Amino acid sequence: IYIFARLALVVVLPLLAYLLIQTFFSHLPLVGKFGVLLVALLIAILGADAYLSRRKNTLLDKYRRVFPDLLDLLTVCVDAGLSLEAGLDRVTGEIVKANRELGLNLMMVTAEMRAGRSTVEALEAFSERVSLDEARSLVLVLRQSVELGSDVGEALHVFSDEMREKRLLRAEEAANKLPVKMTLPMGLFIFPVI
Repeated sequence: IYIFARLALVVVLPLLAYLLIQTFFSHLPLVGKFGVLLVALLIAILGADAYLSRRKNTLLDKYRRVFPDLLDLLTVCVDAGLSLEAGLDRVTGEIVKANRELGLNLMMVTAEMRAGRSTVEALEAFSERVSLDEARSLVLVLRQSVELGSDVGEALHVFSDEMREKRLLRAEEAANKLPVKMTLPMGLFIFPVI
């Protein structure tokens, strides 16, 4: 779908630019018309990539915010006696409320498990879909726990603690960047008034 949308954008935007040039700016020299078409083509090619890159980064940021909560809920469910599969099914409903996109991906995980895939394989597909390093780490932890026969609940406890610490570090990093970001507005708008 992405390839067809991008191809349509690359064809349609220069075509629209050509029609606008012929309609309103027919007095431009041939070099000027060619330059406008070239700019429209570059915008069509680079604009789609820039939009998708920005959208991906926004989604990853949303996923990173909700993922520690997902782990905490999953840990509570496993500690309460639910299996990992039942815990994922239970947590999915709560995560959909917090982040729709991540919740839909978790619904796909539960659907894959119902269709016969193993939990680890379904979670691997989930980690590939969301492209989140934390999800890949979760898959590795769960795979190792299942293969070695160790307690899944304990592995989730340790991993959940690490994710909470990472979230705290990201919050501290963002707080430390704030004074630098405030310097320019203060210098331009507040200090002259004082």
